[in-house]
Amino acid sequence: MKNISLFTVLFFPFFLLAQQQGNIWYFGEGAGLDFASGEPVLLTDGAIQTIEGCATYSDAEGNLLFYTNGGGESPQSDRDGGTIWNRNHEVMYDMGGVEGGGYSARQSSLIVPKPSTPDVYLLFTMEQSDFNNGGVVDGQPNGRGLSYFEIDMTLSGGLGAVTDADQRLQVPLFEALSGTIHANGEDYWILAADDTEDNNRFVRLLVDENGPQDPAFVPVDMATPIGSSIKITPSSELLYSQGHLFIFNNANGAISESIATLHPQEVGQSIAFSANSRYFYAVEQFEEVVEVVQYDLATDDIPASRFVFDTLETERTYGQMQLAPDGNLYFLDAPFFNVERSRLSVIRCANTPNPELATDVIELPGGGDYIPYFGLPNYTDHLFANTGPTLDLELGADSTLCQGDVFAIGDTLPNPGAAYEWSTGDTTATIEVFESDAYSLTLTNACGTVADTIDLEFVDCDSACQIFMPNTFTPNGDDTNETFGFVSNCEEPTFEIYQLVVYNRWGELIFETDTPNNTWDGTQENGTPAPSEVYFYRFNYQLGEDEEPSSMQGDVSLVR
Repeated sequence: MKNISLFTVLFFPFFLLAQQQGNIWYFGEGAGLDFASGEPVLLTDGAIQTIEGCATYSDAEGNLLFYTNGGGESPQSDRDGGTIWNRNHEVMYDMGGVEGGGYSARQSSLIVPKPSTPDVYLLFTMEQSDFNNGGVVDGQPNGRGLSYFEIDMTLSGGLGAVTDADQRLQVPLFEALSGTIHANGEDYWILAADDTEDNNRFVRLLVDENGPQDPAFVPVDMATPIGSSIKITPSSELLYSQGHLFIFNNANGAISESIATLHPQEVGQSIAFSANSRYFYAVEQFEEVVEVVQYDLATDDIPASRFVFDTLETERTYGQMQLAPDGNLYFLDAPFFNVERSRLSVIRCANTPNPELATDVIELPGGGDYIPYFGLPNYTDHLFANTGPTLDLELGADSTLCQGDVFAIGDTLPNPGAAYEWSTGDTTATIEVFESDAYSLTLTNACGTVADTIDLEFVDCDSACQIFMPNTFTPNGDDTNETFGFVSNCEEPTFEIYQLVVYNRWGELIFETDTPNNTWDGTQENGTPAPSEVYFYRFNYQLGEDEEPSSMQGDVSLVR
């Protein structure tokens, strides 16, 4: 049986739905977006001022908590010296140009909850590469590097206050700052890139209930330096930096050697992974052509999967790209040598092999000293994992049936709104068949297409004793098709060997028996009903002493 799903991720499945902590964004000069309705709505009440890096965080219900530009210029500058604003757009904390990161660091800031500590958050900040623009701050000859602030949201009447400020973790470091959740679902990993002096290494630190731990260093053995910015898949299994893809282990923090080198001249800010972690997107420039490209991470040759699906104007600067709660990828751009407003563009259908680009989708605020701006809020993208109406399809195992039987096959998984197309020409979710053939079903919706095929053979069951395994059963209390076990054209087959085991899709043993009369009733080991989904079975048996041992394996759909 072939089962082709364009949404199957190369790595271990990650089925979180989008969370609310990234619903509200503030960036640029007073610009903002609210994704609570499912689509971005412009906000213009923000107090933020930044050219690039920034971060915003909301609570689990999507209510704004605080936002920041992550840092600012030195006190000699007339630009913002770095600020944290509360949900009322008032100053929670003033960094004064001597704390935090840099106002033009690409990833100047990142916010994560402090593990096992309700209502407390950690703000990480990153210095900009040209930190000495306008003068070096006394006592900071190498800038401020990677630092953090601790914020307690129970203080100041629920508006929050900084309880631990500007704690230096590693100096010098510049520009790149990212993170993702730990495999335990509680702790976090923070990642930065160190290309200072002769270094070429990742800086990695664990964040647990005690706060940030001491940094560890992971050298990268290649000629081209990492840096600029870092992106991590929503599934936490791949990371990208400066044209290179690496495997990341979010259980122990291990980082592989580079598994793929993509086009080296990409516009380094405009990069992002799709919500299902299947695709990588970038804005890349070949000579006089700016191309918007997709790479398929599920192929053996990732660089060769490069797909140019649109082009952009050459006389513009393309800014950071960020995955959003709606599953789309947004990025900013503005013209060279001009202070007209920045544009917001979007890549839609990013979870599919057929993405679409739309430019200038929302008119952002303009004017002022901080225009144009190029940075969107920096998030741990696990918040947006697997966003969108993804499709799932299992027709079940190939089967042998008796001539004269009528067999129903179809979609047993929830795919609302999908269009159905069978190889027979039917367009219903389920069809009935009675002839030997390979039957295929294709499902299509706004996020893409999936397909599956099942081979059915109808044989003369009167000529010999034959054993069959159904591909569906319905333990719903209607006394029909209530259990899963063998069926036969023999009234009482005699088994010399009998072993039936059933596993769920994660490989966990659900049912096991060596007794022919003991069928699976659709419950788990603790007696609770097993969920409606597809299970895997293996059946070993021997009919009579003179028969050869046989084995069968395949899928069975439990439908309630």
